[in-house]
Amino acid sequence: MAHSSPDAAAEAAEKAMYALFAKWQALDEVTARIFGIAIGSLIIVFAIGHWTERLFSQSFTKPSTLRSLSRAIVRPLVRLHGPRTIFGITFHPGRMHIIFAYIAINIVMVFHDHPENAPMQTIIAKRFGWLALCNMCLAVFLGLKNTPLSPLAGRSFDAVNSLHRCCGYVTVLLVVLHAIVYVAGLANAGALTEVMTESANIAGAVAGVFMVLIFITAIGFVRRRQYEFFYAMHLVLVAGILITVGLHRPDLSLKAAIITILAGSMWFADKSLRLSRWIFYGYNNHCTLTPLPDEGVRITMRRPMRAAPGSVAFIWVPGVRLFQRHPFTLVQSQPCAEFVVKARDGFTRDLYKAACKNPLMKFRAALEGPYGNVPDANQHDKVVIFAGGSGITFAMSQALDWAKKRRTPKEKGTLDLIWTVRRRANFEWFKDELADVKSNNRVNLHLYVSGPNHEQYVTEESDLSMSSDLEKTADIKSLSKELQPSISSSRNSSESALSTTFTGRPDVAMIIRQAVEGQSEDERVLVTGCGPTALLTDIRRAVAENTVSKAPSVKMHLEEFSF
Repeated sequence: MAHSSPDAAAEAAEKAMYALFAKWQALDEVTARIFGIAIGSLIIVFAIGHWTERLFSQSFTKPSTLRSLSRAIVRPLVRLHGPRTIFGITFHPGRMHIIFAYIAINIVMVFHDHPENAPMQTIIAKRFGWLALCNMCLAVFLGLKNTPLSPLAGRSFDAVNSLHRCCGYVTVLLVVLHAIVYVAGLANAGALTEVMTESANIAGAVAGVFMVLIFITAIGFVRRRQYEFFYAMHLVLVAGILITVGLHRPDLSLKAAIITILAGSMWFADKSLRLSRWIFYGYNNHCTLTPLPDEGVRITMRRPMRAAPGSVAFIWVPGVRLFQRHPFTLVQSQPCAEFVVKARDGFTRDLYKAACKNPLMKFRAALEGPYGNVPDANQHDKVVIFAGGSGITFAMSQALDWAKKRRTPKEKGTLDLIWTVRRRANFEWFKDELADVKSNNRVNLHLYVSGPNHEQYVTEESDLSMSSDLEKTADIKSLSKELQPSISSSRNSSESALSTTFTGRPDVAMIIRQAVEGQSEDERVLVTGCGPTALLTDIRRAVAENTVSKAPSVKMHLEEFSF
């Protein structure tokens, strides 16, 4: 009996430990469900707001007391959520409110039932692990290219990219806390070596290393300077994380594996859909690269793509870079998909070099997309489109579609297209398109040159000779001859479209104010923009100032590419 007493005590202690773990396992499962409900509620709130705004703008088109009251309420909210520039840094309170709400949910979920007061340190460590798993699943959802948030809440994948990154950072933080506290708890209990040599925990440690590596590659300057490296590492590491996390907690009865399976299913479905599009748009397809002045490139695909104006598509040109695919805005999708790209570095620089070396040569190519959630300009009475530099690709696609559909006498409404460039030669990129848009008398075209040297209009022949790269190509003469018919036929209309330009930068506030003042209260105004951050900030501020009760309904859409 003397020897049975210690054994009985050890057995009782073991049963108490298992009971404790079972209790907190159930509490952790409840916490995961509450987290899902809280995040789902946020999404529902945004979906309701999006559809309420759409239904309201379509239903309350006539002046009324209800409409005036709603605008009186909306105006201070727009100002409250408008951008703020402090010490040269632009903050977006609307996004920050979402992020604060998300972080608050995580903090509450960690401590709502006080796991920190549990008798074992590993209890709070497990809570960190559960929330890391939930946030990993959310990060995968927010990172989907084919996101359900597009039809539900009117947000494209790029619009939620900042939330995706924030969620990723929180996930990594929770993983690190989980690892540190768990290892410390095992060390204090004298069980570190025994537990950490288990295959499931080895897989968890590998997943943690992958998480940290993703964090390092996703740091702002690394992501921006080495985007191709970041994207490749991101793809490989996410797949590795999903596999190792699944191996870390493979038991379906413990529910954690269900969350991992959900995340993996979303990720796999998204990649499979994208692959099917690559195959579809890659079959019997190729592109032609045409060099443009000031290091621009026109990419003309053989096949069309079904896409709304302003949509984005990923391009793969293996003859330029075999393992890279990059997103660009479609200038037009019919009768063939077409893009105009400004050469910078990496892939775009190689595109420009290939266009100069082999002008009008056919390259094997494929597309994937389209993506984006752009308002229909044709549903508005007044449209104002701002473009800065290469942001004209987004603006031009909208303007061309609008001008094409508003040519009959019964059509009403006007469109203002404002394009600002640093060099006048940039206008050559869209000389024919500008002439086509200008031929519609309902379009007001405003061209600005903001660079220090406002050179005279450069003709097509001198544009071709201005590039030393083009001079080195053996095909330059044949290229000039091939382009000559279109040059001659469009010269008069092109010069007419470019005959009036302004120096400096446009007064964004004045342009938007005049657009709003020129409309009646029951009309709808759309303001869109794509370009530098400073331009988009000015647009946001001007729209907020003109959101008043006794004025037309003003909708704003800005393109900010962060991928």
